[in-house]
Amino acid sequence: MKGTRSDIWILIPSGVAVNRLLPKTGKVKNKAKLERFFGLDYDDLHGFFYADKSNDTLFGKVSRIEKLANPIERVAELYKNQLKTVWKNVTSKPLILRNSKNVPIFHLHFASNNNNAMKIASQIIEKKQK
Repeated sequence: MKGTRSDIWILIPSGVAVNRLLPKTGKVKNKAKLERFFGLDYDDLHGFFYADKSNDTLFGKVSRIEKLANPIERVAELYKNQLKTVWKNVTSKPLILRNSKNVPIFHLHFASNNNNAMKIASQIIEKKQK
């Protein structure tokens, strides 16, 4: 699909679906869904969303997994990076759709190999973001 002549708008369910598949504990139950969504192996995904930490205690070292900050933005960023493997132009700043509590729930990206289409899409996003 690389070098395709298509232009796409893609709505990424960054806050409503994908972030819910990434629990704070790091015990991911739906690894296959995440792999299909991002097109990456879970081992690569794990390092993007989690950090392995260890603490010295009275009883020795205790290891734990910690979810990294801003997971919703990380979802959108990683997906954007994957889009760039197919299209030459991907919006650097997507349109962020928020819920009534101002939490990002979707990111809307545009991808194309056409520079003019990219300029138009970026202008649309910029106007809507204000």
